[in-house]
Order: sequence, then C-alpha cells, then structure tokens
Amino acid sequence: MNLEKKLKEFEESCLRLASIETESLKAEIQNEIEDQMKKELDEYTQKKEWNFNKTTEKLEKDYMKEIFSFQTECKKDILKAKQEIDNDLRKKVIDLLSEYTNRDEYRNFLFNCIDSTIKNSKGSSNVSIGITQKDLEKFENELKKRFNVDFNEINNCYIGGCILKSNEIYIDNTLLNSLEEKMKEERE
Repeated sequence: MNLEKKLKEFEESCLRLASIETESLKAEIQNEIEDQMKKELDEYTQKKEWNFNKTTEKLEKDYMKEIFSFQTECKKDILKAKQEIDNDLRKKVIDLLSEYTNRDEYRNFLFNCIDSTIKNSKGSSNVSIGITQKDLEKFENELKKRFNVDFNEINNCYIGGCILKSNEIYIDNTLLNSLEEKMKEERE
C-alpha cells in the first residue's frame, strides 16, 4: 500500500504542478494577448491620430485658401467699386469745371492763373502760354493786350487754365492737371 500511497501522492503532486504550470501558462498567454492587443491598439490609435492630423491640416489649408481667395475677391471688388466712384466723381467734377469756364468769374480766374504762372517762370526766355481753344477765341485780344507773351492753343480736354512753356521750364496750371493732382493726393 505504500506504493499506492506514493503513486497517489505522485499523481497529486503532478496534478498540482500541472495546475500551477497551467495557471502560469494562462497568465503568460493572457499577458501576451494583452501586450499584443495594447500594441495593436497603440498602432491603430497612432494611425488614426496621424490620419486625423493630416485631414485637419488639409482642412485648415483649404480653409485658409478659401479665406485668401475670398479676401482677394473682396479687395478686387472694393478696388473696382472705388475706381468706378473715382471715375464718376472725376467726370462730375470735369462737368462742373466745364460749366465754371462759361461763367463770368472764370475770366478773373484765368487771368490770375496766367499772371501767377508767368511770375513763377522767373524771367524764362521764349515763353509761350497754352490755353484752350474756347478761351483763346473768347479772350485772345484781351490777353494779348495784358500779357506780353505768345499764346497758343491747347486741347479742350484741359478744361481751362494754362500751360507755360519755355526753353527752361514747363508749368501745367490747367484745371485738368489740378483735378488730377487733387485726386492723386486723395488716393495717397
């Protein structure tokens, strides 16, 4: 019986060892499964995070492009509207200045303009004054009596005023030039 007892004890010992080894294997397999799952989950998370970041970057880039495009179009529209307003204003002012040249007070303006322009020429030689055809026809005799310079005709697009030319200088005191200079100052 002693042998049977020993066999039984050996069998129980083997079963215990097998049970301990089974538990140890189960724990090891469970740890391996958990590690593999954690690794796969980390890889999956990193991949999804990378995809999310790339998608976010692309969306931000597209958004910024759209904003830039919209701002550019708005600036173009504003510049176009400003140009139209400037052109309309210029046309209206030219019309008003043209009307002014038909008034009696324009005569004094023109004569003062010619007088100050000649004074600004500081004794230049070969001085000639250009005035519009309309002004030349209207004031030629009176101008020649008052000023000792040659008068010649300039295009009516200058509206009124005068242009002084000499060998040394060129002075543009036309209404059109004054308007252009004022509009240029306003733009700056």
